[in-house]
Amino acid sequence: MRRAADLPRVGGGADPAPRARLAVGGVEKSTPVAKRSTEPVWGHKLEWMAAAADDTLEVTVWDAGLLGGVCLGMVEVDLAKEIAAAPMQPVREGGGGGGGGAPDTKNNQKPPKNQ
Repeated sequence: MRRAADLPRVGGGADPAPRARLAVGGVEKSTPVAKRSTEPVWGHKLEWMAAAADDTLEVTVWDAGLLGGVCLGMVEVDLAKEIAAAPMQPVREGGGGGGGGAPDTKNNQKPPKNQ
């Protein structure tokens, strides 16, 4: 979870103390509470081990301040659409080490054959 933008202020115009909750396939994870801001930055990595491609990622940002439990915003992301729209990355064969393996894509030459 990188960041949120344009969050509303809470109780009397104070900046919220935001925390994001993310859920995929019934498994929920949370970020730490960010510094009070309407433009929080977490830079927090969250991973799910068995998310299905047809799952939905639900992201909800909550105020964790004195008025804890106030929802500041929510979005649902269709993972199937995001996966379909993502650029494909080439798969390298051979897996490291010298000799053999995938062609050198930098200068479009194949590695020398082992003798």
